[in-house]
Amino acid sequence: MARRRTERPAKKFGTPLYCAVWPKGDYAFVAGGGGKSSSGIANKIVTVHREDGQISGAAAGSVTVQDAPMRMALQPQETTLAVALGDGGILKFSVARDKDDVPVLQQLQGKAEEVFAKIGVVECMAFSSDGRILGVSTADGSLTIYDWQTGRALNMLSAEHGLNSTIRDLSFSPAHMDKVLAAVADNGTCSLWAWEKRLQITLLDLPKELKGGAFSKARWSQDGTATLYTVVNLKAREEGHLLLYKQDEEGELQLQRQSLLCRKMVSAFDLSHSGQMCGAGTMDGDAAIFSLPSGKRLKQSPDAHMVFVTAVAFSNGEDSLLSASADASAWLTGMPAQRGAQVSSVTTVMLLLLVIMLCAVAAAFWTGADAQILAALQRIGVKPAAHTEL
Repeated sequence: MARRRTERPAKKFGTPLYCAVWPKGDYAFVAGGGGKSSSGIANKIVTVHREDGQISGAAAGSVTVQDAPMRMALQPQETTLAVALGDGGILKFSVARDKDDVPVLQQLQGKAEEVFAKIGVVECMAFSSDGRILGVSTADGSLTIYDWQTGRALNMLSAEHGLNSTIRDLSFSPAHMDKVLAAVADNGTCSLWAWEKRLQITLLDLPKELKGGAFSKARWSQDGTATLYTVVNLKAREEGHLLLYKQDEEGELQLQRQSLLCRKMVSAFDLSHSGQMCGAGTMDGDAAIFSLPSGKRLKQSPDAHMVFVTAVAFSNGEDSLLSASADASAWLTGMPAQRGAQVSSVTTVMLLLLVIMLCAVAAAFWTGADAQILAALQRIGVKPAAHTEL
């Protein structure tokens, strides 16, 4: 039986999209391109606008760059944006707001920017929770931690330290003051590192029912708890699973929960800011929002894209998930109306009416307007005080 396709078409931007970030507000950035100029496809960062629950298109034009943007990372303070290009190098942009609150990008120039521009081909990158450092994995198999302000390399992990495969995804742990990071490698493993000491803390084990699977994504919760969410793709069954690890009192990271996210391979993943939801995109072009820690699906956009999803990003209000795809499209998956919120609103109205009624009764006592009620109270020995007696 064929799946029901998403009804409205995704918004197209004329270039393959590889990355997406969403600052506060209704504007987000998507980026991609054709690479070499001979491709005839523009390399650009596009500002898109959410309007009436949909992506309305380019809001403030686009920024053209010399090569295809393959990765983006927004500093947590949202003042700067890191953009990694396909042929190597990271560009640094300031993020300001115009009079209509549209985010505006301006490429920065300086000594630190020269350092980042000379970095090799970037496989993944991530900011620490305080935005002071940027972790960068490159195609040569190394993982370097940079001071984002100065461009100084604070440390580097490589094969001689036990890093035996290129890192494809990484995440810093706020619960450990960003001194611990999770790294997902090209060989399907996930390891934890004390990067200042160049020390591998542990290599995560897969549960027996997922043997043969491969870790593909890892995200530390941003709520200050030592909670790590990972995605494991099981190619043999074409499934994407969510695994939740928590640090116990002895300091060990233990598997607490696992759930089947979708019967598709997961190609993109993100945590909401509160850590109460996660978003995923699949190799078949689906996008979906899930509740955490249960992994229960809250909303799905089947076939939102024609090909695999390259990136997903939550809105700051956590009511929408932006997805981007190599088919040049961007899509918005909105959260369904919350039944609990509707009940809560009705309850609030009922309580308000009750308060109004009680105030009316109180007013009757206060003014002596309801003689029958007063008389009834007096018969059982209760004499309400007159206004002058208070």
